Amino acid sequence: MEKRICTLLLTLCLTFTGILLTSCTESASEVTPETTLAPPPDTIPETTPKTTAEELLRTASEKFAALESYAAVKTTATSATMAETTFDMVETMDLKINRATPVPTAFLRSESSDSTGRLIWIDQYYDTDWVYRETHETNVNSATQYRYKQDTSGSNHEFGFRDVLQALPAELIADVKPMKNGDGSHTVSLTVPADAFVQIYSELAEEFSIMDEAKAGDAKVEIVVTKEGYYKEYKINFAVTGTVDGENALLSVTVEIVFDNPGAPVEVTLPEGYEAFPTAQVRPD
Repeated sequence: MEKRICTLLLTLCLTFTGILLTSCTESASEVTPETTLAPPPDTIPETTPKTTAEELLRTASEKFAALESYAAVKTTATSATMAETTFDMVETMDLKINRATPVPTAFLRSESSDSTGRLIWIDQYYDTDWVYRETHETNVNSATQYRYKQDTSGSNHEFGFRDVLQALPAELIADVKPMKNGDGSHTVSLTVPADAFVQIYSELAEEFSIMDEAKAGDAKVEIVVTKEGYYKEYKINFAVTGTVDGENALLSVTVEIVFDNPGAPVEVTLPEGYEAFPTAQVRPD
């Protein structure tokens, strides 16, 4: 059983790695995970809100699209359950990106850890022509370093961040009342029905539909918008059920993006000695 769950989580880990390189008690059928998002501290409902949820999110989406640079951390926590066995994995992506050049200059640190204590982290640096990559793993003393030619065929190298930061249709948030926080920001919380979730967050839903007969449930979405109108946090909780080798399985997933001082300029610095990284003979897939 543990071997099959490990295989399922390994498949997820490989899926995350593919994103990096192209741009990272009862049977499960009876388990209905409760994904409750705790309200932020110091929040109060606006009795007469001056701004609707639609206006807040439209402004945040437009401002994000217009940013020339930003820094953010994306955390993906996944729990795979089969019968009475659960295996957890957490992946963190720390991204700094400058979009001002035709091909964005970026730094990405990706860390993956699981229930066994295994930790892998990858540093990747992007300039207009090359990707410079360093891979580290626990119990391995030296890093693997190499470079390969940048793929400029349409990838924006934002590593799944845009898959999460989706604009929500007006009909879905028409009755949602924003919560005003003590710092002047607003929190928008809602439940996205399963059918709408797989349409709006199609790439995210597909990424985790790796089991047979995979089916996503409703999603809990919580978005914090700063008083200046920028995304500050964007969190999604959802679950996918399916089967693995005929056994019922459940994936519970939380994806959260937190921006660091949104709207402030971000500088990307390549590592010392990057020019000496050996060139990979075959571009990694």
